[in-house]
Amino acid sequence: MLRHRAELGLSSEQVQGLEQLRADFQREAVGRAAELRAAETNLQTLLEADAADLTQVEPKLREIERLRADLRLARIRTIEQGKGLLSPEQRARLRELLQAPASLRSQKRLGLVGVRDREDDRAAPAPGDGRRVGRFDVDLRLGELLGDLGHRPGAVVQG
Repeated sequence: MLRHRAELGLSSEQVQGLEQLRADFQREAVGRAAELRAAETNLQTLLEADAADLTQVEPKLREIERLRADLRLARIRTIEQGKGLLSPEQRARLRELLQAPASLRSQKRLGLVGVRDREDDRAAPAPGDGRRVGRFDVDLRLGELLGDLGHRPGAVVQG
């Protein structure tokens, strides 16, 4: 959202609120990522044994997945709070921005509206390339528009 402040017509209060959400999330993500790295290190130690003790491996693996889910949920919660700062008109405009292919959004940001790569037009959308417009994909792209939140699904935030 912060990257599109002009296109969304964000007020200074909205920008300040979004920046605060981003800062709060980044602080939280750094702590959660440190916990996740420690748990991953512990798991690796358990797996390096000649015969891994599955009674210790299983709970550690479940802890790791819970930590990942908690981090992802924190990100989604932040995105939803950010959307809550927008007016209905701004949310509608944001949906329009998110439904445009990623290459077109980049071109608009650079002022190259109308310049398109023919190969991109003909290519079928690949999973995760941001060109599908299902609710899940839109929510993921909303996270990108909040600005660099410091975490992407499947990535570990470095502290």
